Amino acid sequence: MLRIREGSVYHLKDEFYDMMTDHGIICLPASKGRCPLYCCHIDKPAALLWMIPIVANIRKYKPIHDKHVIRYGHCFSLVLGMFGDREVVYKLQDMFPVKKHHIQCAHTSKGKIVPVDQPLRKIIRHCYEEVKQLTDSGIECTFTDINAILNII
Repeated sequence: MLRIREGSVYHLKDEFYDMMTDHGIICLPASKGRCPLYCCHIDKPAALLWMIPIVANIRKYKPIHDKHVIRYGHCFSLVLGMFGDREVVYKLQDMFPVKKHHIQCAHTSKGKIVPVDQPLRKIIRHCYEEVKQLTDSGIECTFTDINAILNII
């Protein structure tokens, strides 16, 4: 039985992508040769898991991140950090909810689960809470259609 942990990284089942073709989720199922990674945050009261895409295209997102920091003093939608030995971007602007049965497996390397380090988890959690609060108050700050996804799952 798969145990879901806050701040751990997971892969989703292909069936999930099949349901989400028009709701802002980047659909790159494993069967198409790409297997996206998602950092998981648990919303216990709502019984939801929030998936935050992890991408390695730091060159594309660092200037956007830096522009937000200069303009607003922070950037909640993009978090720059490490995952394993790679510099990556945690894209809270593309986060979306799933249920446990949508998770395929935890991400592993050499047979071991690769965690997001604790200090970075705290930063991601804080940014998640800010983005979630804005979204819940009716301010659209994600590219995903969260309400449509909630109606499907």
